[in-house]
Amino acid sequence: MRKALLSIMLSCPALWASAITTTTCQAFQYGVGPITVSGPSCLIQSSLVASASFSLSGNVAGDSGSSFTFTVSGYAGGAGADPVPCSPTNLFCGGTASGSINFQLALATLGSQRAGFAKITLYGVPFSFSDSQSVSTVSAGPYSCLETASLPDECAGTDFLYNLPPVPVTLGSTVLPVSIVGGMNANAPGLSGEMLDTITVQFFEADGTTPAQATVVDPGVVTAPAPEPSTLLLVSAAALALIGRECNKRHV
Repeated sequence: MRKALLSIMLSCPALWASAITTTTCQAFQYGVGPITVSGPSCLIQSSLVASASFSLSGNVAGDSGSSFTFTVSGYAGGAGADPVPCSPTNLFCGGTASGSINFQLALATLGSQRAGFAKITLYGVPFSFSDSQSVSTVSAGPYSCLETASLPDECAGTDFLYNLPPVPVTLGSTVLPVSIVGGMNANAPGLSGEMLDTITVQFFEADGTTPAQATVVDPGVVTAPAPEPSTLLLVSAAALALIGRECNKRHV
């Protein structure tokens, strides 16, 4: 029943949304006036005028293993170093851009309940110039760091890169959340802001060296006491029917 439930959930991708991105590009065009473009990513004419976007790499929902990596990178930039007046030969006289991201997933440990550990590293590199800004919060389990170019940057310190103590977990029960939430703002022509954040999580058995298995799941999954077998069958059957109906609705 558990395998059937997982199979149906993975066949319905809309239930596994893990990132929400929003961007806005603005520019002034000769003979037209202000132009604004918004969406998951934005672009006005070319990256030399105004653009903002995010990219994600690493493990996705449904992946299983003992080691997981999640990376979010983003860019927001406006036009030219010093805006010049618009003219027939200079159609755009400057541009600005901004973007934000809310990336969340969770790691569910597998197998029978037993003691174990999670080894976590958090790392972030902000890039910004002049009045632009890049800020994000990188979190996994009990650990979190603030990545920013305008304040002391916690995520780039050696403590977060190498020395976070292993986290005791109950393998087979623990669901460990991971998230990267932040954004960039190039709020004047000629500026740019970038972000690059990475989370790595490794699971181990109680001996601290033997890899333990986990899988990437929706962040809404929570840990609960194991139900009685008869209750589990009833709940799983109801869940299968509900998710199946929801998937059918989404594909209609």
